Amino acid sequence: MGGHGGLNILPQKKWNVYNRDNRAKVERDEALLKKVQEKRKRAEVSANLNQVVGQLKGNEGKKEGKKEKKLYSKYHMHVEENREFLKAKKEIEREEKLEKRKLVKTFHSESKGDSLNLFAKEEADLKFKTKEKEEKQRMNAMFDSSIGELMKKRQN
Repeated sequence: MGGHGGLNILPQKKWNVYNRDNRAKVERDEALLKKVQEKRKRAEVSANLNQVVGQLKGNEGKKEGKKEKKLYSKYHMHVEENREFLKAKKEIEREEKLEKRKLVKTFHSESKGDSLNLFAKEEADLKFKTKEKEEKQRMNAMFDSSIGELMKKRQN
């Protein structure tokens, strides 16, 4: 009748690898790791380019000789890459926590009244955009009026 029987409780587990949230975390971490790797590669290319330019200019012995070059194994490079990745991940998590706190504060400040406004952030963004738009229009009007005055002076 029901197939294999038993209960399918896997979707309810937090550690489920097929859970939508867990897949999103993995995708975000992979994208972050890719950015860190690209940054490291750009730094390597830049360092190599600077070394070649220094050799071509004949300055390599003067500047590069003072600083000892550290030759890292693949393990050390991986450790540095991992440190950068973890640092970037902590920064993202900190930003997410701040965003959640702002939303909670907005929610609590708005819920003190009779009604609850779930779109407080959107309304604030809209107010900011309209103020910005009005400021642009005011600046354009001032610019147009100053151009008009200049044109009248030239005609006279």
